Amino acid sequence: MNESLILQHTTEELFQLIQSSPQDFFSREPSDINHSSSELFADYLKELMEKYKISQRELVARANLSRSHLYQILSGERNPSRDIVIVIALSVRITLVETQRLLKLAQKSELYPRVRRDAAVICCIEQHLSLYDANDFIESISEEPLL
Repeated sequence: MNESLILQHTTEELFQLIQSSPQDFFSREPSDINHSSSELFADYLKELMEKYKISQRELVARANLSRSHLYQILSGERNPSRDIVIVIALSVRITLVETQRLLKLAQKSELYPRVRRDAAVICCIEQHLSLYDANDFIESISEEPLL
């Protein structure tokens, strides 16, 4: 099966393709350039789960999500809230860079260190804290915990 155009190229390369030859870009198979943000998010999340060797069952348990909710996210049917993306990031124990990309793909704002709660989340991600430990820390500084 051919991998889609979107997944074969970086964003910068896609910009260059669009700028250099818009007709070529849009003359491709529609499925090559018609991914929704939730599908791109789901694909990247699956890639991260494979990289960090975490199963769907483990993620459900660590993130305290229902199986059906996670299934809808992984199938691209549902775009998660910003807090759910952060909960997933903490549960898979991905890096800050990977977390920021996951947030972008979910069309949510990235973590911003000038926002106190975001700064706390950044600390938790950098220290690879579990969701429960992260929530304890976030609450200890009088900020709203994650889900």
